Amino acid sequence: MTGFESFLLSMLLNILIMELTPKPDLPQAKRYGLNDFSLPTATEDRAHSVGFGTFKVAGNVIWFGDYNAVPVTESIHVSLFQSKTLTKGYQYRMGLWMSLCGVPCDELQEIRLGDYVVWSGKQELSKSDVTAVNINKRWTQAEGQDVPDGMVGTFLFYNHRVREGEDYTPLENPYIESILGSGNVPAYPNTLHVVWLGPQAVTNSILENMVADAINTAVGGIFGMVSTSPAVQPFSFVLKRMPDISDVLSQAIPFVPGTAYQDMISSKFDPLMDVNGDANPAYVQLEVLTSRVPGLGPRMTNWAVELSSFQAAAARYKAEGHGVSFAWEVSRPVAGLIGDLGMQTNSVMEVQEHTGQLRTKLLRQDDTPVAVFDETNLISIATFTRVSVDQAPNRVEVPFVDRSNNWIERVAIAKNDAAVKMAGTIIDQRAEFIGVSRESLAQYLATREMAKVSAPLAKASFTGWLPVGIVLKPGDLITFRHPKLEQTLRMRVVSARFGDYARALRVDVDAIEDVFKPGYNFTVGANPLQPNAPIPNPTALTEPELMLAPYALTGDDADHALYVANDPGTGVNSYRLSVQNGAGWSDTTSRAFMDTEQEPALKSVMETSMGSLEASPVLMLTLSNDETQQWRRSTRGALFVIVGNEWMRCSDWTLSGNTLTAATVERAVFDTIPERHEMGDSVRVLLGFVVVATRMRTQGASGLAATDGAASVTVRAESRGPQGVLDVALASGSQASLTTVVGQARAPAPLLPGLVKLSDTLGALTSAETIPTVTSAPTMTLTWNNRNRLSRLVGSWFSDGNSAESDSFTAVHLEYQNLDAGWTDGGWHFPPLMASSCELETKDIPAHALIRITIEARRNYGEGDGRTISSKPMVLAWQIA
Repeated sequence: MTGFESFLLSMLLNILIMELTPKPDLPQAKRYGLNDFSLPTATEDRAHSVGFGTFKVAGNVIWFGDYNAVPVTESIHVSLFQSKTLTKGYQYRMGLWMSLCGVPCDELQEIRLGDYVVWSGKQELSKSDVTAVNINKRWTQAEGQDVPDGMVGTFLFYNHRVREGEDYTPLENPYIESILGSGNVPAYPNTLHVVWLGPQAVTNSILENMVADAINTAVGGIFGMVSTSPAVQPFSFVLKRMPDISDVLSQAIPFVPGTAYQDMISSKFDPLMDVNGDANPAYVQLEVLTSRVPGLGPRMTNWAVELSSFQAAAARYKAEGHGVSFAWEVSRPVAGLIGDLGMQTNSVMEVQEHTGQLRTKLLRQDDTPVAVFDETNLISIATFTRVSVDQAPNRVEVPFVDRSNNWIERVAIAKNDAAVKMAGTIIDQRAEFIGVSRESLAQYLATREMAKVSAPLAKASFTGWLPVGIVLKPGDLITFRHPKLEQTLRMRVVSARFGDYARALRVDVDAIEDVFKPGYNFTVGANPLQPNAPIPNPTALTEPELMLAPYALTGDDADHALYVANDPGTGVNSYRLSVQNGAGWSDTTSRAFMDTEQEPALKSVMETSMGSLEASPVLMLTLSNDETQQWRRSTRGALFVIVGNEWMRCSDWTLSGNTLTAATVERAVFDTIPERHEMGDSVRVLLGFVVVATRMRTQGASGLAATDGAASVTVRAESRGPQGVLDVALASGSQASLTTVVGQARAPAPLLPGLVKLSDTLGALTSAETIPTVTSAPTMTLTWNNRNRLSRLVGSWFSDGNSAESDSFTAVHLEYQNLDAGWTDGGWHFPPLMASSCELETKDIPAHALIRITIEARRNYGEGDGRTISSKPMVLAWQIA
């Protein structure tokens, strides 16, 4: 036998042995049955929620079934001629029927499965038909996961609105009827319930007629998938619903033939319904009182309520920005809910003494007193006291759920630093309001409540007499003059007890001083922001500086004023800051300073130039002798540096003689743009700063009244250095360092994107830079990194991080210029929310042309009207090769 024959025989024997050797069983994924699944189901004691504004609810499962476990397999070779099938996992598919809300809703905005958003948008929910929403969302939760989890299929929303006494045809629920039987499926009108179609729905002919064959194509052949494990994550739905006051309006407004009736109602009431996505509290109160929905409220008729008072209140709330968003899920008296709404809006319910109608009454600074008590009609004064400020709360917290920031629970805080100093400790008060889901409203309420408890309000109990026809009720404004103290106060009635016929005209009054004291105007005022108004650069630096706090500098403090003092070259060690609204201080005014001391900023000039496209430059400064000593006393680390309009964060400092160098420079942090800086440009190094808890005027478009929400602030800085008082006084030689500034705070605009590239090439940001070249192509890709203003991390313009705000997008405007022929408009481009790239059609741009791109970050402003608030625009340029 030759060598080759021996080799061939050996190989055949080895193959035979390998094929005859028993093959081990491959580990198969476990298949779970329907009984292994744990899903929340409806119980009799579980509340059926009623929602107002924009709110989130969990699906209340009233049926689940139509179960199917579809194996996900893979063929594994176990030998040369054999393979086995490995089951990696299962796609668990089933049908679900859930109730969401006890009343019909207007719009679907989001669907979540656990922490994952499986659908988002603005889908109007039909109130007469079925609304279908397709879901196709898959994800991998952990590294090495074999079967992607997710949710694939279709929701059918049943949202049928049926008015009292109205004949109607129930909406059919063919999928549930095909499984449970047509006689066992209630229609549930005047509720919002939803059906998740299970695998049997694919063959249901009624379904095919309703939502068409496109569904199967859209979901890739998978139907009814809810999980790849028995631990199905909880569902949640973000819904929008404005109050439905049609029941009372149909009685209160005379019949008008045709569609004119609905048009008249819509033009009068609809514009006031929506307050920045929230529901108008006046209409919430009106619906709860008058709705004919069983169990919602007392079902009052039109003659029992003073409709005009609710309409006037709604107009005031709309102008002031008061709105509520909440799901009413806990059984409670209607009076308690209405009272909670009144706490937020500074209003009370009362019965009009002449008509007997229930009306809402606002408590505002411009109220007119209904009665006067002085020496002429005061019979006796039982008590007169004034609250001690050092025992009153000096910090107020308002919790809220921030629906613009992933529905996280947050707290708005207002603090009275002067009262903290007087009391020697922080005295907290927690003020809770129903349905607050916007940061701006929560901060306003915290500031309002802080001002209330900070004011040393007087309380009085007295007896007087009134003319016939005047009836005092809680909340009424009266004027009270104390005869012996010779004090005249505006006070609010807490209680008024009138006597019987034997004591006619006498009234016993408990009252508290009106919180609307001079300087305490708590009217929010309409939002002055104009759509798509670019935000200006920070105000110019002064001695000292009161400027706008950069976005994300200190989280919630980003919209407040920032104060920093410059070292005038006198060797000042540190200073403390005190701030007061208004300009009423003098040298003799007692001082209440901030809690911490700060070091003055260093002022210097650049020793080298810095191009706008330099991602990691070295910053080199020359200090004076005093500034060098100041630096040696300071805390080293990451410090903010201001050069021109650009903020940088610099670290890795070294000091050699009087030359200060930062080796690590993060460019254009916060909402600034990289600039070109030349040798000799002025530089500020912030060794310390104070964020002043005073909101300044929101800067909008031109034409805004200068006094609209303006805050005049007096600041005083006292030195702790060897040279005495830090000299920022307006008058020379003054020991009180005073300056008064009217600031302009920016609106919560999104941050500009960073690292903007065309065809993977950075663009020039200033005309002083060399314009980079890109190769001509029919289409070019513009890319950028999103920056998140809500993040507490400081993001550089050149950072690789890409963190987008959920409701922001980037707007791109393309222009090009061929030699000196002028600019050709290439149009605006609006990529989807949170996108970080955009395809631009550039086939018509000739060779050697100049491309100019304007890019802005935008956030939607208002509901469904297409208006936006934008960052300041950034312009970049490239040259076609």
